[in-house]
Parts: sequence; C-alpha cells; structure tokens
Amino acid sequence: MNGVYMPKLLIEPTATASWQTLIQQAANDSKITIDSDLESYLVFLLMRFLKENQLGHLMMGMEYLNAQTQIGHHQQEQLRDVADHCLLLSGLYPQIADKRNVNISYFVNLGRTAYLDLSNSLKHAGSLLYKAVSQSFVLLMDILLTIRSYTSTPVLKPLQAFNLWTDTGSFVAQKSIHPV
Repeated sequence: MNGVYMPKLLIEPTATASWQTLIQQAANDSKITIDSDLESYLVFLLMRFLKENQLGHLMMGMEYLNAQTQIGHHQQEQLRDVADHCLLLSGLYPQIADKRNVNISYFVNLGRTAYLDLSNSLKHAGSLLYKAVSQSFVLLMDILLTIRSYTSTPVLKPLQAFNLWTDTGSFVAQKSIHPV
C-alpha cells in the first residue's frame, strides 16, 4: 500500500477496548510509554469526541479567552474542552493548522496551558491528572499522529514536521523528517 504501515485490524468486544488497543498499538509503534491514567484519558477523550463534527470550526484562542471569563465549574469545563480540542487538532487534524495559517505548536501551547490552568483550578485528585496530561501533551499528540499515520494520507507536510519537531520536540515529527 504505497509504503504505508497498517496495523492489524483487531475486533474488540467494546468501543472502549477497540480504542485502547489502537492507542496501545500506536504507542508501541512510536516507542512511547505512558501510564494507565494517561492511556485511559486518551481513550475516553477519543470516545467523547467520536461524533463531534464542529472541531474544525472552533476558534481555540477565542474559546480559551472565553473560558477565562467564566468561574467555577463552567470555567473548568471550558478549559478542559479547549485543551482536549487542541490535543485532537494537533494529533489527528494537523492540516487545520495550515488552513488557519498557524503552526501546529500553537495548538500544543494553547492545549498545554489550558490543561495546566484546569489543573491549578481544581482542588481534588483530578488536578494531578490534568497536570500530567499537560506535561505529556506532546507524547499524547505523537500517539494520535501515529494513529493518523495509519491512513494512506501523509500526516505532516515536511515544513509542518520540521516546525513541530523544533517547537515541541515531537518524536513523530522528527521521524517523519528523518525516517529511521
């Protein structure tokens, strides 16, 4: 198939198990190790946004600024949504950055910041999870980029890959510039 790697298709008994298997395969293929909390977060993020079709129409900077004007639970929900959308955009839909004339690292930086703001606003154990997601944003993005690479379309254009690698240290972006 034109040199495109396709993982084995495994049929799992549930959607959750299917996403988990796909994430584990992508993490393995990209030589990334994440803990079970981060893996679970990524599984449920993908399940949560499975049917969302407005992702490409949201203006993430405006959404983030709007979240800053909110208080309490409403602010926390909006920060999580901004951060989650940025993770999905940077990992699964990097072509949207080109359409908006921004680097993919714009979504990475905004997503990291939103997760960190969310972590700082919480007073329970969830705070540690969102801090970990912020710190591991590039690894999670790389897993999503690997999943995206299973399609026949190139994931990143050469300049995108170079910018993403130099801006964030993305291993997947570096690998797409300098294949092993």
